[in-house]
Amino acid sequence: MKSKTLVYGSNAIILMMIIGHSLLLPDTSYGQVQGCVKNQGNKPLPCVRISSADGSAACSNSSGRYTLEAAGGKPLIFRKKGFTIKRITVPLNEDNQTIPDVHLAKGSPENEIAGFAGIKKEGITIKLFKLTGSVYSKAPVDTVKTCADGVYAFPELAAGTYRVMPDCSVCTFRPRYHDGIVIPAPGNRNQAAQTSAPREYNFITTCNPGECY
Repeated sequence: MKSKTLVYGSNAIILMMIIGHSLLLPDTSYGQVQGCVKNQGNKPLPCVRISSADGSAACSNSSGRYTLEAAGGKPLIFRKKGFTIKRITVPLNEDNQTIPDVHLAKGSPENEIAGFAGIKKEGITIKLFKLTGSVYSKAPVDTVKTCADGVYAFPELAAGTYRVMPDCSVCTFRPRYHDGIVIPAPGNRNQAAQTSAPREYNFITTCNPGECY
């Protein structure tokens, strides 16, 4: 009888451990999220790029509204030229979930790299590389995709020297990239004064029909 009691007790402990572990796991449900992006004046913002850590992405329309599939417990990232990055975590407990309006604040041009991809086309990948010593990183330190306006933005960058390079399988770009772009260190007034005006790193682009991949 004692051995049976030990077995039952052990099983109960294991079951409790499994249940407790499952409660600690992040919400990995997957479903549709929809909402609206606005500025601080409560006006809708079009062409905001919304991306999820699981790789799904969408752009807000002319009314600031967006819809995308995303995994629960992971952040959504909102980016638009001239605005700070906004990150929110949405626990998806059910499909077709509407989240509260997201408001973006105006950003600082000193730590932003932005421009026009050369064509009003959604889905052009823009890669960001950072200079280390005398060599740019082989892998991009960040990647964004354009919305229908063809504009890209990397807000809130750390101090350093960067290169931006567009990529789309059905497009050619001139120049191939822009490099030597300096983001000043915080408090460096001399550098900040030289870069305080909005800086555009644009491309001349020719595209064949089809989607980027």
